[in-house]
Amino acid sequence: RYLTLSDISELFDPPVSKSTVSNWENGHMYPKGQRLIVLCDFYNVSIDYLYGRTDSRKMNKEERIQSCTNAN
Repeated sequence: RYLTLSDISELFDPPVSKSTVSNWENGHMYPKGQRLIVLCDFYNVSIDYLYGRTDSRKMNKEERIQSCTNAN
């Protein structure tokens, strides 16, 4: 079963709008703060994967260190 915009919007308390979720999916906006953590936990992926910075769903220790180094 595929998730709908409504399904994803309901993950949050309070729920976010379907247009917000759509903007996240299309790269017009990015989730921040606690919403980002909720999405990463739900999909069981790293923040870098969710933001498209890596193709690895989970980063190993070396990738985490490299990501932090490149952030500056």
